[in-house]
Amino acid sequence: MNRTATATAVAAAALAALTATGTAAGATATASAGRASSTVGTPAPGAPLRFTPGATSGSVSGHLTEGGRESWTFRARAGQTAVVDLTSGDPSTRWTLTAPDGTPLRTQMGQAQDGSLTLPATGAYTLDVLTTGAADYTLDLALPVPVRFAPGATSATVHADLPAGATRELAFGARAGQSAQVALRHAEPGTRWTLVGPDGTPLHTAMTEVQDRVDVPLPADGTYLLTVLTGTADDVDLRLSIPVA
Repeated sequence: MNRTATATAVAAAALAALTATGTAAGATATASAGRASSTVGTPAPGAPLRFTPGATSGSVSGHLTEGGRESWTFRARAGQTAVVDLTSGDPSTRWTLTAPDGTPLRTQMGQAQDGSLTLPATGAYTLDVLTTGAADYTLDLALPVPVRFAPGATSATVHADLPAGATRELAFGARAGQSAQVALRHAEPGTRWTLVGPDGTPLHTAMTEVQDRVDVPLPADGTYLLTVLTGTADDVDLRLSIPVA
């Protein structure tokens, strides 16, 4: 059974921020303020989408003039998962993703504006946001940290010191018919977790009454996204078990 995430960690500056048993894993988070913009067809070089140490997701906002485009870049490793969500008041607003070698990984044609992709190579990726009409937008990017299991093990413990208002995204792979047993130890009552299936279906939400120990059936093969979020600073231990089906 493949019980590890498809992703590998990035950003050496954050390697100690989040660790699963037996492995070191890190990622990066909230984006820098700069951006590059141009008209469609002549994109300017992308501004770096930098993450603060220890976080795994970030958000940037911008305004596009009619027919405009803005470009953002981020670094990742081969096999890592990128989760992208674009929000805009103009339905013509789309995003595209280009690999380090220039290969288009996602085009603007007829696709939902949220989704996850497995990244094929190590290097700098370019996220373009473009529209035919003038529009404000918010672009969210998450690079989940993989939960790794020691050889022969079916569980792993992840520790995180979360600042106020933080979220921490984790990814793990599983098969249909397995279950995810999640045990959350936390000091603050506002700390919650969510679980989303490979197709984006919510399986456990922050509004679910039981948060400390839950057994969630897994409906499909693929990569699952588990997010821990808190309103106030908290010291969190999350234990994930995936028994062999």
